[in-house]
Amino acid sequence: MPDYSPPRRQIWITRAHLAALAVATTAIAALSFMLGMEVGLRRRPPAEGSPAGEPAFLPDASDEETLEALLREVERAQAELEHEESARRDAGASFTAELAGAEAPGAPEP
Repeated sequence: MPDYSPPRRQIWITRAHLAALAVATTAIAALSFMLGMEVGLRRRPPAEGSPAGEPAFLPDASDEETLEALLREVERAQAELEHEESARRDAGASFTAELAGAEAPGAPEP
C-alpha cells in the first residue's frame, strides 16, 4: 500500500496561529475602545457653570435657520408644482363643462 503524504501546497493552521489571531483581535478591540473613549471624552459637554461655549457636537443655530428657510422654500415650490400638475390633470379629465351645455339624454324635443 502506498504511503499517503499531504500535498505540498496545503495550508496548516496550528494552535500558534490561532493564538496569534486571538491576540491580534484582542489588541484591535482594546485600541478601538481606547480611541472611542478618547474621542468621547473630548466631545463631552462642559460642566455646568464652566466658561466654555456650546459643545462641538451641537449645530450652529444660524446655520439651522438658513437650512430651514431653504427647505421651506423647496417644499413650497414642490407644492406649487404638484398643485399645477393636479389642476392640469383635472382639466383634461373633467367633462363637466361639456355636460353643462348638453341636453339631458332622453329629453323630448319641443
